[in-house]
Amino acid sequence: MTYACGEYSDALRAAVLAYKDGRRRDLASEFAKMLARLCREVGWDDPIALVPIPSSRAAVRRRGFEHTETLIRALAHHLPRAQHLSLIARP
Repeated sequence: MTYACGEYSDALRAAVLAYKDGRRRDLASEFAKMLARLCREVGWDDPIALVPIPSSRAAVRRRGFEHTETLIRALAHHLPRAQHLSLIARP
């Protein structure tokens, strides 16, 4: 099953792109709150493992940070039964 917090258009699309390209790193917390709320709304409260998919080294250099790792850390804060697993490999 696939769930979404909103339609990927207009303001949400602009916010995701601003976060992803490093201009708005502060949005990780807001996105994590949205994702945690969605998890609760769909009844997903089992213990889970959160595993960030690593970006390429070039993408991390371009952005200035690892956006998936940052988001997963913030999400783990909002989901007490989640286990955050750090990046173990990078392409």
